Amino acid sequence: MQEPIVDINQDYALEWENQSLWYRIRYSKLWIRTFSWEYWPAILIYTPIFFYYLFLAIRARSLFFFTAANPIMENGGLYGTSKYNLHQHIPSHLAPKTILVYPKLSEHDLLKYMHNEGMDFPVIAKPDMGERGRLVKLIKNIADLEAYRERVHVEFILQDFIDYPNEMGVFYYRMPNSDKGVISSIVKKIYLKVTGNGYSTIGSLIQRDPRGRLQYDKLLNEHPELMAIVLEEGEEREVSPIGNHSKGAKFLDGRYLITDELQAVFDSIAKQIEGFHYGRIDLKYDSIDDLYKGKNFTIIEVNGAASEPAHIYEPGYPIGKGFATIFKHWYKLYRISKLNHKTGVPYLNPIVGFKSFFNYLSYTSSLK
Repeated sequence: MQEPIVDINQDYALEWENQSLWYRIRYSKLWIRTFSWEYWPAILIYTPIFFYYLFLAIRARSLFFFTAANPIMENGGLYGTSKYNLHQHIPSHLAPKTILVYPKLSEHDLLKYMHNEGMDFPVIAKPDMGERGRLVKLIKNIADLEAYRERVHVEFILQDFIDYPNEMGVFYYRMPNSDKGVISSIVKKIYLKVTGNGYSTIGSLIQRDPRGRLQYDKLLNEHPELMAIVLEEGEEREVSPIGNHSKGAKFLDGRYLITDELQAVFDSIAKQIEGFHYGRIDLKYDSIDDLYKGKNFTIIEVNGAASEPAHIYEPGYPIGKGFATIFKHWYKLYRISKLNHKTGVPYLNPIVGFKSFFNYLSYTSSLK
């Protein structure tokens, strides 16, 4: 049966007009972003961290000390790291099929490339050096792929869409002189979804949720037909199957899931990624019981020095504890970098470092 489609905003617009002034202020996008620090711009959160970084750089006698933390990654994984290059170091049985696409590759050659690699739709597309979920998109068919190619004019990767129901990010670090590491953070990622009432559109339901309101304009632009669908009462619909905060996913503190069994699983994973000592491993999995046994999961991405212990972005998490956690992890990054440096891993030459940094800034500006 075809799902009913109605005027996207008719019921919500009427409801909004009938609310009090205080309600409209409280649920405005400005209020939501201002009083929930998880939505603050990165520059506000990382300004204090920047001064701490300078302090650590003085102690290390190098502005680019962090580049020694993960020798496997360009710039230690803080910026300008190729996701595709890093993917080649993840054991194939732990990772999805992934290909690197150049902008000038023809549609015919790209489809042939996908076929030769055993890939089919749906796939996930993301810039090879993207961050914070920028331009990450689910590609369902050739039309979606061509639209993405027209929008993104840099190298990007296509990755098999993994349909395990759960997603988490596990922050892991290991001192170079130790056989065992530490899981310091787990973030559970809850995809943006709505529950129908039998008469409201998905667009209307999204706007009634503070998290959804911030995504509404983007979703309306990308999926107007989805926003106009009316769900039956009690029917749930996943609106965004991507576990990025910028895509509306809710981040929850999952540190209660840390056990000796899970620690052993990630010690094993990290040792199979030579040169990885510090960062967050994002994965999708079937069940937590299976993950404890080291089975039925797929690593979708490994991040380095730029990683965050993302459990701090759980709604209501105290900002003071959040800053303290970030400071603690930067100190661990410093310690790992120093120890690697003592064993012969060089810090990046400042001239090369600044050149690569400004090249990366130019790259990220092109993504806008």
